[in-house]
Amino acid sequence: MNLGCGSSRETTARAVQAVGIEVVLAVSFARLFRRKPDQHRVLPLTALEVGRLAGTARRLVIDLQSGLARDPDSGGEVAVQAPDGVAAEILRAGGLVPWLAQEGAHDL
Repeated sequence: MNLGCGSSRETTARAVQAVGIEVVLAVSFARLFRRKPDQHRVLPLTALEVGRLAGTARRLVIDLQSGLARDPDSGGEVAVQAPDGVAAEILRAGGLVPWLAQEGAHDL
């Protein structure tokens, strides 16, 4: 599944965040949508085999250290890849605006 929510607009990622979603797990992300979750403190993770857990997992435990998403009920797990580079910095800062402030970009 390629996740894109049909839009590159800010409201798309905001809507995901507004309903309490903190992590989005997908095989891939649409190019236009890809940067939006980072900017709104939603962790986008890619998992090529996410379909193995889809429809059965009620909850997942994400372990970024080991690079695994695990269904604690069934024991099923898939490898995940977290964002790196600037995307990871933006997420660690708490979103795009805090990252810009941290980087000294005060005059927006």
